[in-house]
Amino acid sequence: MAQLQPMKLESRDISSISSANELFGSEKGLLVVRPGRGLAPWFCVPDGCYALVQRFGKDMDYAEGQPVWPPGYHWGPPWVQVSHLVTMQSVVFNMPVKDCKTQDNVTVTINLAICFRIKADPRKGEDPYLARNFVYKVTPRGLEQQLIDACEEATRKVARTLLHTEVYGLRTDKSGKKMKVLKGAGDADAPPSELEGDAALRSVAGPSDDERAAHAMSKGRDVADDMRRTLNDQFHAQVTPCAILRNSAQFCAIL
Repeated sequence: MAQLQPMKLESRDISSISSANELFGSEKGLLVVRPGRGLAPWFCVPDGCYALVQRFGKDMDYAEGQPVWPPGYHWGPPWVQVSHLVTMQSVVFNMPVKDCKTQDNVTVTINLAICFRIKADPRKGEDPYLARNFVYKVTPRGLEQQLIDACEEATRKVARTLLHTEVYGLRTDKSGKKMKVLKGAGDADAPPSELEGDAALRSVAGPSDDERAAHAMSKGRDVADDMRRTLNDQFHAQVTPCAILRNSAQFCAIL
């Protein structure tokens, strides 16, 4: 099983506001752009972004208590410009966590993918000033390091609660929904001519492989949900404008 490639979160200067949404859609780790400004007596704010505006380099609110400007055309001289656009869309952050020790002391690598978004939407009851906090204090690279540190710590704790036979239970599909337990062809399904030895020795008391797999996946889903809550609590306590979305933790384990 191939490992995920670590993702880089970044900001970028762009020449025009019109290319912002296209870049946010195609560049998975791009969170913030700094657009250029022409000489026209107006400027445009695209939908799907938190827009911060400056006048002579000083932050300018749209209205009292509204640091984020709404989408659409706005009149203003060239020294009034959109300084930063922060994406509102959900971002999938991939990272491998290597050399994790399980409860039975087996070393595994866990590929982790979490889905998050920047929290600054007043329509959802969030503080719009968190957009400025993210741009000036947290930054994409700072958030990347926070996610790496928090996810590594949480993932290693998760691994320590599981046996190596249960690690595969962490696997979820891309939608975060329950995966079906796939049953392979066992000895009982093989042609009689291919079975050798005493049939009684091939019967092992205890739960079947599919029952073990179902138990592991059930335990893995509970652990993944606990991890999501832990990460959200951690980022909320740090006043970091990042929300780990529900049912978003996805794992693949490599023994």
